[in-house]
Amino acid sequence: ELKLKYFAAYTSGIPFGTLDKLKNVISEYKKNGISPEQLLNESEKLEGGEKLKAEDIASIYNSYLSKCKKLSALELGDIYNEIIRIPNVELQIVFKNIFPSVKTILIDGFDEFTNLEISIIEKLTRIVDSNISINFDYSEKNENLFNHLAKSYVMLAQLGFTQDEHNENINNSPFREKLRKELFAKIDSKENRFKESITRINSKNRIDEIEIIAKTIKELILINKVLPEKICVVFNVIGTYSSSVRDIFSKYGIPINLTDRIPLKSSPSTIAAISLLELVEGDYHYNDIARVVSNGFLHFDNVDLSNLLSVASELKITVGKNNWEQIISDNKNLIKYKTDLSEAEQDFVLGKYNKALADVKNIDELLSPVKKKNT
Repeated sequence: ELKLKYFAAYTSGIPFGTLDKLKNVISEYKKNGISPEQLLNESEKLEGGEKLKAEDIASIYNSYLSKCKKLSALELGDIYNEIIRIPNVELQIVFKNIFPSVKTILIDGFDEFTNLEISIIEKLTRIVDSNISINFDYSEKNENLFNHLAKSYVMLAQLGFTQDEHNENINNSPFREKLRKELFAKIDSKENRFKESITRINSKNRIDEIEIIAKTIKELILINKVLPEKICVVFNVIGTYSSSVRDIFSKYGIPINLTDRIPLKSSPSTIAAISLLELVEGDYHYNDIARVVSNGFLHFDNVDLSNLLSVASELKITVGKNNWEQIISDNKNLIKYKTDLSEAEQDFVLGKYNKALADVKNIDELLSPVKKKNT
């Protein structure tokens, strides 16, 4: 449909993953008020492959806009543009009809603003006669931390917004104020103000370290009466600690809200689900059976795993559901011919085989939902 140059290498169509990335880029262009025409103009400053890529994206962007318009499908950037196009007088009438009692606006939860968002804020200042406040984390004294917000800050200042110096210092502890002004900043002299508040403790290893932390927390809660929600434990690299923290804190009865994500590959519930699929896919390999039956998330009532593995070892059964059933059944029939076994011993062996065979059939029946074709 489009005559592309850079993306023409994809003879069978642009891959879905690439299309998804293009869509996300275009959505960001919309939110920032960048049109296909602007993108095309900017491409003139580029050369070679980058120029062709920008031209193709501009073409795709233009086509995407047309399709969205036909479908009446709006993204956030489209809504921003529609609001900006509304004349101020008309927008004020609409706003007053929807929010008749609103005299003041507080904008909270943003850390930076796009050009279109700044334009919308400008329109809102007219509607409420400048009775508008923005809770905006920014400090001119720390370029290293807030440099990426400088543009938004300057644009807001140009609209007439000023800093509330009184509110700026409310609830700001010396520690928070130091972070705000000096975090990531180049400092020539060391600050010793918090030296007396910091205690350094040595431990033998990582496990011992977490044990000490857990005991300290218990002491703070039980003896010093510190509320649990007032305690925060910070790690440099949480990934190396997370599993041990969960185990040890659980042992000490300490509830935690750990910010670390549990990888799916180490999630017990995920491992349990995958082990079921591997058991069927591997045609009942004895190792897979052991992994499934011994998993704490799955319950196979009355399955005697130790007996099952003992029979597998004795009869040299490794894999194959049919093998399990056939070999056990054949050896059941041969027991009566084993003259070296007493009648009691034959009954014992027969009981083992019967139990193993019943357990294999029980497991197979329980896995019937997994064996059928699923999506």
